[in-house]
Amino acid sequence: MDQYTAEKYTKNGYPNSNYVKQWVEELLRFKRSEAELNVARDFKQELDHKYTQYSPIGSVLKRKERGISFTEQSYLSILSSLNAARLRLKSWEMNSATLKVINPASFPLNALPHSRKLIVFAVFFGTVAFILGILLIIELFDRTLRDKTRTERITKGKVIAALPKLGKSGVKQTKIEERAIHVLANRLYGFYNNSNLINFINIIKFSSTLDLGSLTDILTAYWQGLGIKVLAYKEGTDFSAESREYLVDDAWAEKLGNYDIALVKHGSMALRPIPSLFLERGMATLLVLRADSVWKTEDELMFADLLQRSAGKPIVICLMNAEKYVVEEFTGMLPPFTFLRRLEYQLGNFGLTSLGK
Repeated sequence: MDQYTAEKYTKNGYPNSNYVKQWVEELLRFKRSEAELNVARDFKQELDHKYTQYSPIGSVLKRKERGISFTEQSYLSILSSLNAARLRLKSWEMNSATLKVINPASFPLNALPHSRKLIVFAVFFGTVAFILGILLIIELFDRTLRDKTRTERITKGKVIAALPKLGKSGVKQTKIEERAIHVLANRLYGFYNNSNLINFINIIKFSSTLDLGSLTDILTAYWQGLGIKVLAYKEGTDFSAESREYLVDDAWAEKLGNYDIALVKHGSMALRPIPSLFLERGMATLLVLRADSVWKTEDELMFADLLQRSAGKPIVICLMNAEKYVVEEFTGMLPPFTFLRRLEYQLGNFGLTSLGK
């Protein structure tokens, strides 16, 4: 260092007398500036830290101030309303102190007149009339056969018997079937004429799904049990509805003449023709209809054709698959013969003075 300061000039040619002094001064300035920068940086960091810590409290304070102000205003409003109410109460008390009651209060003994009962009665009778009207309309326009009265009104024919659904098992069902067959057989036997050479009954149906085989067999067995010679002459078994023997010839008359009564079961009149000779020579024609069927226009036309071609011979109707109360219209009361059943039967027949007898 001493050697360096002893030189007048540096190796670059600069004067050496002031160079060290200037270098020291610059070094001091540098250190001072560095210290100032460090102080400014530390102050900035401190300010940033304080701002980060204390800046959110402003919005929180504002929100709390608004909440306090709202609560205070609500309280003051309630307090003002309470004070106004107390003032009105005092005013009423002061004003009413000068009033005197001349007559005591009177209250009505009965409620004011109104039409509630009339409305209730009108609604009740209107509802009853509406229901009865609906039932009457259904009764007038419904063409389901169902029972004796409806069948005779719709078909204009005569119903002589009604049978339940055949083939069911049970002791009660067997007794009901026997009683119904007994009534039907007696009604049909009333057409028997001993002077006729041939006595047979035509059994006809309109529906192709109705089975008449069981009915024919039961009637045959019933009359055979009475000692009567009966023949069941069935279409499809004893003759064919599409054969010349059935449609044109009368050879069948010789077969039927050997028996007291013959039951000629024809096919469905809607599918097979029935010769007029059978209708004219038979002692009666039994038309079997389902009680739950509808009397259609084609049924009416076929029935009119039967009446026209029967040459005055009676055509009677038997209802199949009928309800028990329909069967009882012909057979009388059916089992079980309990007290409640007897009571129901008597009331159904308007036996008001003979209940339970």
